[in-house]
Amino acid sequence: MELWDWWGDGTHKKVIEKIVSDFNASQDEIFVKHINYPWGDVWKNRTFGFLSFNELYNGMSGP
Repeated sequence: MELWDWWGDGTHKKVIEKIVSDFNASQDEIFVKHINYPWGDVWKNRTFGFLSFNELYNGMSGP
């Protein structure tokens, strides 16, 4: 799983990386990859992410 954010290079980024690292170390079923995007790229990537999710979701068959 990818966790996207735009908090920059400061304290917030370090805190998020620590949370992700601790989570990954605490279990072995889900791996989270932290990706930090510059603010200007967040909106572009968010749009593509939603489009990809919608395509995946619409292709799933429910019970």
